[in-house]
Amino acid sequence: MARRSGTRPKRYVHHRYTPLHLAFSCYLFDRAGRFLLTRRAYAKRTWPGVVIRTSCCATPHPTSRCIRRSGAGVSARSLGMNPLDIKLVLPSFSYRPP
Repeated sequence: MARRSGTRPKRYVHHRYTPLHLAFSCYLFDRAGRFLLTRRAYAKRTWPGVVIRTSCCATPHPTSRCIRRSGAGVSARSLGMNPLDIKLVLPSFSYRPP
């Protein structure tokens, strides 16, 4: 697992040459198994209006020590939902956008 090496404002890490950084994606399903797909707000600086393949994405707060708790917090703040069951599906996955 990677160790934190510091923090930077979002505008310095989301651009054409985005450096590798800690982030997570949430996939929300209801009890019937339906997936919540979202569109990013048009007011967002990064990828405004883009339909994303997740329910929400975020970076944990620098003082957060738990990705599960961060995911629950983002789901509640961004979508007004409180997940009942949170599973880490790919805890060691990493990628760089093309």
